[in-house]
Amino acid sequence: TLYNGPTTSINPIPDACGNATINPLSHFNIIGGTVNSYSWSFLGGTPSSSTAQNPQVQYSVPGIYSVTLIATNNAGSDTLIQTNYIVVSGAPAAPPIPTGSSVVCKNTAGNIFSVTNTPGTTYNWSVPSGASISSGQGSNQIAVTFSGSAVNGNICVTANNGCATSAASCKLVNVALALPSKPSAINGSS
Repeated sequence: TLYNGPTTSINPIPDACGNATINPLSHFNIIGGTVNSYSWSFLGGTPSSSTAQNPQVQYSVPGIYSVTLIATNNAGSDTLIQTNYIVVSGAPAAPPIPTGSSVVCKNTAGNIFSVTNTPGTTYNWSVPSGASISSGQGSNQIAVTFSGSAVNGNICVTANNGCATSAASCKLVNVALALPSKPSAINGSS
């Protein structure tokens, strides 16, 4: 009876977030007899190598990592190298300081504040007391209404990429009294 060496293939590993632990064997397919030994290499992972059948590997730094598996039985071995295979994402960078006016008037609507959009990112905004977001929460641009009771304060934004939330970036906004109404005609002798 002739025996064939193992043949390995791999299924996609979903992108991971932050401090990720991966069980790689659940993504590898090995056919062709009983495997007697495994030799794993995980550049950037902990452990960086293993001879366990199903090691758990931890990636604590965001990045793109490669995996190598050598599966061996009595008939031979098969080596599978997956380059740039494991993607570990971290927290996004803090957005830039929002653009928009530094001085706004009480009782005004449609005051626009924005940051540069990064695809795949949602944005969470906060506004000072007496102000409210009338549209755009979750996006890179908001419209803000300042009521008659609005006070000076920060308009802040954080970014979330599905893995983590960034530090906040804030813009100080001073709230001025609304412009006075136009005076009526002046009466009197000339």
